[in-house]
Amino acid sequence: MKTTESQRDMPDPAVELLRMEVLRKMGPAVRLERGLRLIRTARELKESRIASLHPDWSPDQVRRETARIFLHAVA
Repeated sequence: MKTTESQRDMPDPAVELLRMEVLRKMGPAVRLERGLRLIRTARELKESRIASLHPDWSPDQVRRETARIFLHAVA
């Protein structure tokens, strides 16, 4: 059976169950810290991408555009 691209993007149900179990066992402070770290990483990646697309922009312009994208949830 051939695997389609959409099937490859879907998480394995067993892995998802294990991930949920691990998250449930974490305390609220740990879950919050992990979530904040995830957001910080996403912003850093987006900022890097914007800077690479607009090498003529100042760091402040890049930060403002990143903030705008995250504020308005623009992809």
